[in-house]
Amino acid sequence: MAKHPFQNLVVTLLMCFSFLHTKAQNEYFVSIDQTSGSFAKINMLQGVNWIIPYNNAYDQKNHRYIFCGGSDALNWHLYTIDANTGDILDSPVFYNFADPHDNIYSLAYDDANDKLYGLHWSNSAQKEYFISVDQQTGVYTIIRAPLKTKVSNI
Repeated sequence: MAKHPFQNLVVTLLMCFSFLHTKAQNEYFVSIDQTSGSFAKINMLQGVNWIIPYNNAYDQKNHRYIFCGGSDALNWHLYTIDANTGDILDSPVFYNFADPHDNIYSLAYDDANDKLYGLHWSNSAQKEYFISVDQQTGVYTIIRAPLKTKVSNI
Protein backbone atom coordinates (compact mmCIF):
# COMPACT_ATOMS: atom_id res chain seq x y z
CA MET A 1 0.00 0.00 0.00
CA ALA A 2 1.49 3.35 -1.05
CA LYS A 3 2.09 5.92 1.61
CA HIS A 4 0.55 9.35 1.33
CA PRO A 5 3.31 11.99 0.95
CA PHE A 6 2.28 13.61 4.22
CA GLN A 7 2.45 10.43 6.31
CA ASN A 8 6.17 10.86 6.95
CA LEU A 9 6.08 14.62 7.11
CA VAL A 10 3.15 15.72 9.20
CA VAL A 11 2.09 19.28 8.57
CA THR A 12 0.59 20.91 11.59
CA LEU A 13 0.51 24.13 13.48
CA LEU A 14 3.03 24.84 16.17
CA MET A 15 0.94 26.12 19.01
CA CYS A 16 2.74 28.26 21.50
CA PHE A 17 -0.39 28.50 23.57
CA SER A 18 0.29 29.97 26.98
CA PHE A 19 -2.12 31.67 29.30
CA LEU A 20 0.78 33.25 31.19
CA HIS A 21 1.35 35.79 28.44
CA THR A 22 -0.74 38.93 28.36
CA LYS A 23 -0.25 39.41 24.63
CA ALA A 24 -0.82 36.89 21.88
CA GLN A 25 2.13 35.57 19.93
CA ASN A 26 2.73 34.86 16.26
CA GLU A 27 1.81 31.41 15.00
CA TYR A 28 3.73 29.44 12.36
CA PHE A 29 2.88 26.65 9.97
CA VAL A 30 5.57 23.99 10.34
CA SER A 31 6.56 20.56 9.10
CA ILE A 32 7.41 17.96 11.73
CA ASP A 33 9.59 14.91 11.22
CA GLN A 34 7.66 12.11 12.92
CA THR A 35 10.79 10.11 13.64
CA SER A 36 13.01 12.76 15.20
CA GLY A 37 10.41 15.30 16.28
CA SER A 38 12.42 18.09 14.69
CA PHE A 39 10.47 20.80 12.91
CA ALA A 40 11.03 23.42 10.26
CA LYS A 41 9.03 26.62 9.86
CA ILE A 42 7.23 26.80 6.52
CA ASN A 43 5.57 30.19 6.95
CA MET A 44 4.40 32.67 9.58
CA LEU A 45 0.61 32.88 9.67
CA GLN A 46 0.12 36.62 9.35
CA GLY A 47 -2.60 37.91 11.68
CA VAL A 48 -3.02 34.59 13.50
CA ASN A 49 -2.21 34.96 17.18
CA TRP A 50 -4.43 32.28 18.74
CA ILE A 51 -5.34 28.78 17.63
CA ILE A 52 -8.23 26.78 19.02
CA PRO A 53 -6.76 23.37 19.87
CA TYR A 54 -8.30 20.23 18.39
CA ASN A 55 -10.57 22.13 15.99
CA ASN A 56 -8.91 21.43 12.68
CA ALA A 57 -9.13 19.28 9.57
CA TYR A 58 -6.88 18.25 6.70
CA ASP A 59 -7.92 18.10 3.06
CA GLN A 60 -5.61 15.41 1.61
CA LYS A 61 -6.90 15.83 -1.93
CA ASN A 62 -6.09 19.55 -2.20
CA HIS A 63 -3.35 19.66 0.47
CA ARG A 64 -5.09 22.22 2.66
CA TYR A 65 -5.05 22.54 6.43
CA ILE A 66 -8.17 24.07 8.01
CA PHE A 67 -8.39 25.42 11.54
CA CYS A 68 -10.04 28.00 13.78
CA GLY A 69 -7.83 30.85 14.89
CA GLY A 70 -7.95 34.40 16.08
CA SER A 71 -6.20 37.72 15.96
CA ASP A 72 -4.65 39.54 18.88
CA ALA A 73 -8.08 41.18 19.39
CA LEU A 74 -9.70 37.70 19.50
CA ASN A 75 -11.55 38.09 16.21
CA TRP A 76 -12.11 34.47 15.19
CA HIS A 77 -11.70 33.13 11.65
CA LEU A 78 -11.78 29.83 9.80
CA TYR A 79 -8.36 29.60 8.16
CA THR A 80 -7.54 27.47 5.13
CA ILE A 81 -3.79 27.06 4.60
CA ASP A 82 -1.92 25.71 1.59
CA ALA A 83 -0.05 22.78 3.19
CA ASN A 84 2.87 23.09 0.76
CA THR A 85 3.58 26.81 1.15
CA GLY A 86 1.88 27.79 4.40
CA ASP A 87 0.02 30.58 2.59
CA ILE A 88 -3.40 31.58 3.91
CA LEU A 89 -5.94 30.82 1.17
CA ASP A 90 -9.15 31.81 3.01
CA SER A 91 -9.94 33.33 6.39
CA PRO A 92 -13.65 34.16 6.73
CA VAL A 93 -15.09 35.32 10.04
CA PHE A 94 -16.06 32.33 12.17
CA TYR A 95 -17.77 31.84 15.55
CA ASN A 96 -19.91 34.92 15.00
CA PHE A 97 -22.85 33.81 17.17
CA ALA A 98 -25.46 35.91 18.96
CA ASP A 99 -25.09 33.55 21.93
CA PRO A 100 -21.45 33.41 23.11
CA HIS A 101 -22.06 29.87 24.42
CA ASP A 102 -22.80 28.52 20.93
CA ASN A 103 -19.91 26.70 19.31
CA ILE A 104 -18.69 24.83 16.23
CA TYR A 105 -16.17 22.04 16.82
CA SER A 106 -14.96 18.60 15.72
CA LEU A 107 -14.17 19.70 12.17
CA ALA A 108 -13.54 16.92 9.65
CA TYR A 109 -12.86 17.07 5.90
CA ASP A 110 -14.45 14.59 3.48
CA ASP A 111 -12.05 14.26 0.52
CA ALA A 112 -14.56 12.27 -1.55
CA ASN A 113 -17.16 15.08 -1.44
CA ASP A 114 -14.78 18.05 -0.98
CA LYS A 115 -16.76 19.18 2.06
CA LEU A 116 -15.95 20.37 5.56
CA TYR A 117 -18.18 19.03 8.32
CA GLY A 118 -18.48 19.66 12.03
CA LEU A 119 -20.77 19.82 15.01
CA HIS A 120 -22.67 22.89 16.18
CA TRP A 121 -23.82 23.31 19.76
CA SER A 122 -26.81 25.63 20.14
CA ASN A 123 -26.89 26.77 23.73
CA SER A 124 -30.38 28.31 23.53
CA ALA A 125 -31.85 25.09 22.05
CA GLN A 126 -29.57 22.88 24.19
CA LYS A 127 -29.06 20.72 21.11
CA GLU A 128 -26.17 19.54 18.96
CA TYR A 129 -26.38 19.53 15.16
CA PHE A 130 -24.37 17.90 12.37
CA ILE A 131 -23.34 20.66 9.92
CA SER A 132 -21.39 21.40 6.76
CA VAL A 133 -19.20 24.51 6.65
CA ASP A 134 -18.36 26.64 3.62
CA GLN A 135 -14.60 27.29 3.86
CA GLN A 136 -14.74 30.47 1.77
CA THR A 137 -17.56 32.16 3.71
CA GLY A 138 -17.50 30.47 7.13
CA VAL A 139 -21.28 29.94 6.84
CA TYR A 140 -22.57 26.65 8.18
CA THR A 141 -25.61 24.62 7.09
CA ILE A 142 -27.45 22.22 9.38
CA ILE A 143 -27.55 18.75 7.81
CA ARG A 144 -29.23 16.87 10.59
CA ALA A 145 -31.04 18.35 13.52
CA PRO A 146 -30.98 17.56 16.32
CA LEU A 147 -28.69 14.66 17.10
CA LYS A 148 -30.30 12.24 19.55
CA THR A 149 -27.04 11.60 21.40
CA LYS A 150 -24.55 14.35 22.08
CA VAL A 151 -21.64 13.24 19.91
CA SER A 152 -19.02 15.05 22.00
CA ASN A 153 -19.96 12.81 24.95
CA ILE A 154 -19.38 9.58 23.03
